[in-house]
Amino acid sequence: MSLDDDVPIVLPEDDDFSAVERNSRSLLGRFLNPPCQNMARMLRQMPKIWKVYDRVRGIALTKENFQFIFELESDLLTVLKQGFWTFDDWGMALDRWVECPPSNFLQTAPVWIRISNIPVNYFTIKTIDAVAGAIGYVKEIEWDPEKPLLQNYVRVQIIMDLSLPVREKKSLTLPKGGGTAMIDVEYERIRKKCFHCFRLSHEKQACPFLKGTRSVKGKDIEKQQGVNLQRLSQRQHNYTLSKDIMPLLAPSIPPGFEPPTGLIAPEVFEQMQLYMNCTDPEERRIREFRMKKALDELSRDSIAQRAGLRMEDAPTISKSMNKDKGLVFDFSKVQDQPIHDVAESSSHTEGHRKRLNTGNALTVVSKQRHEVHTEPRFVGDRVQISDQPHGTQQDEGETFGLTSVPAFGGFEIGSGGVDAAVKRS
Repeated sequence: MSLDDDVPIVLPEDDDFSAVERNSRSLLGRFLNPPCQNMARMLRQMPKIWKVYDRVRGIALTKENFQFIFELESDLLTVLKQGFWTFDDWGMALDRWVECPPSNFLQTAPVWIRISNIPVNYFTIKTIDAVAGAIGYVKEIEWDPEKPLLQNYVRVQIIMDLSLPVREKKSLTLPKGGGTAMIDVEYERIRKKCFHCFRLSHEKQACPFLKGTRSVKGKDIEKQQGVNLQRLSQRQHNYTLSKDIMPLLAPSIPPGFEPPTGLIAPEVFEQMQLYMNCTDPEERRIREFRMKKALDELSRDSIAQRAGLRMEDAPTISKSMNKDKGLVFDFSKVQDQPIHDVAESSSHTEGHRKRLNTGNALTVVSKQRHEVHTEPRFVGDRVQISDQPHGTQQDEGETFGLTSVPAFGGFEIGSGGVDAAVKRS
């Protein structure tokens, strides 16, 4: 045996070594932007924000992964019901523990979005579903055609891939030569993102797509962009299913040639192949006709397409408005700052800056910079956050107090923390 060889540690099949029973009432999570989020402070603050206090215990598993073990099942379900959570202005992926997690575990999150500016001639439930379906897996649509719509948007809950860009505009190509319409999309409870690539995993200053390569080589960037564009296109409603899928069902196609999973689930495609596996030419011709007809019908119905091909349940059409409604944040006017100025706000940075509560705003004073107001302002049910020179006046009615909330660390607007302190929607 050489010095480089290592003898593996073998755990016995003993219940004393297993944490499965304890984990059954726990949540697993991960930071979306670990350099800008403080693990220890988050584990201390979130039980207070959730109002479960000593009924939950947080565990740091790695620098970005963590676990919360709950005493009560009701507390765990309440936290999950709130949807997307943030800490230090950045998102966290949270999901219930499972013994054998799927490949996309903690890679998605339920998010309520607001869709607006839909052309009046296409303001239908299917158009809303098609737009939301291009962003994520549609779970619920708030829609009641028998009652007036008092807000200028429609709320939809989606399961969103957290690795993809969070874009606020979607291009919609209209039929019959109607041109293109730009649809506005807002995301509730999501706070900061990169304003270059629109992802939730880093600041703009750390974006690998900005000015060449900071953390990823140029070719890797192009490859990653191509992969994400392909993944995005897979979520679009497909109007040519028979053209795209039927050639892959031909008897001359060898095994291994399959459509992307974003278009059709592997188990569904396998059943298609079994159905088309017929040696009688006449019978195969009949089956090809039936298959093509079924695919053409699915091409005209986005909801049926996702249910029939991707095995996604059809969205629930809810007549109950503003369920679990969260705030929308706008950080686009916040001045860019070096990463080290915003990545950490715990006590060991106090030598470089102080955080002060000044009535209705947070004041960040840095010895190396001029004084700046980070001024949250309500505009309807949106929160606009911008950097203002110290002393800039704002209308009192458009600001709100943060005197009882710690700056940055426990400041959870729209994620449960400030919802309890600020009753406005």
